Amino acid sequence: MNTRDNIISTFKHLSEEVGFEQVRISKICTLLHIERKLFYYYFSDKYELLTTIYLDDINRYFNLAVTNKTNWQSNALKLLSSYRQSGKFYHATVLTDHGTWKSVFGEHMEKLFTELFIELSAEITDKIEFYAQFFANGWVGLVFQWIKHYFSPTETKLVDNFNGLINFTQKYIDNW
Repeated sequence: MNTRDNIISTFKHLSEEVGFEQVRISKICTLLHIERKLFYYYFSDKYELLTTIYLDDINRYFNLAVTNKTNWQSNALKLLSSYRQSGKFYHATVLTDHGTWKSVFGEHMEKLFTELFIELSAEITDKIEFYAQFFANGWVGLVFQWIKHYFSPTETKLVDNFNGLINFTQKYIDNW
């Protein structure tokens, strides 16, 4: 592993063990036997480090370039499964990161839903931004609550329920 990856790994471990708010850059540097200057070469602070981790996970499983109307459900399942697998980390950070995850996840989801709605119904371009914001905020809220409540219900149930809402909305939009 390179230094950047070691910093990420150590940060995740510390977040799980002592909680995100208690993680200090000095502790990461001490554990890795690196100078603070090297930490700051990669990250400006622990929030940038956290944002990097969130974005890496989102882009690994829910990449905008490859997610479309036919695979968004399977990609959502992959992302949620990765959250469950890293459950201790996500539970320790998402609930105490002062809105960082909600902001990062919400921005990504709004872009994704914009693309999906354009793909589903190109005739309503004047309302797509509103629908994308609405669904992104709903998805952020649902996933946040899912993490908060220790990943219940299952990923499949969560994605199926949300997909049902999208399908209902699509039928409504198409008949509008």
